[in-house]
Amino acid sequence: MYWGVGVDFDPNASKIYRANLDGTNVETLLTGFFAQFHSHTGPRGLALDLSQGKIYWTSYGDRWIQRADLDGSNVETLLTGLGGPHHIALDLNGGKMYWTNWADGTIQRANLDGSNVENLVSGRVASAGIALDNLNGKMYWVQFGQGTAGKIWRANLNGTNAEELVTGLNGPHGIAISIP
Repeated sequence: MYWGVGVDFDPNASKIYRANLDGTNVETLLTGFFAQFHSHTGPRGLALDLSQGKIYWTSYGDRWIQRADLDGSNVETLLTGLGGPHHIALDLNGGKMYWTNWADGTIQRANLDGSNVENLVSGRVASAGIALDNLNGKMYWVQFGQGTAGKIWRANLNGTNAEELVTGLNGPHGIAISIP
């Protein structure tokens, strides 16, 4: 298992770790995250490409998406200048990565190497978690909101036909789906 810890105002505490599924052999893979644009340092979203041996992550405070080998080596910055990337999901069959942008409410995608960035959805304030249903060509995401302003949305993988599925949620952040 892999996880990220992002600590506001403390780049020394922001890290990416991995461990065995039983919790043993905890390793620190990546350190030294520094938020140059915002106080939120460190990784926000993580995604794995086991077939290529890569881990992908977003950094809200640095406004970028990076990837590295699963052991933390060979770090590459794929995209910079993003508004505030939050969560990330990979479509390995389609060769795409999708991410939500907390700062401007957009959902974007690009090739796995960071090329060909596309804006798919806009105007959804504080888009957070994202999940893909490649079998049915859909993406699901949550729109963060306090009180009863939170929502769950669905759209085609190209961003068309966006529809609200659940409304009235208090502060949703992540989402996972199960395809029958």
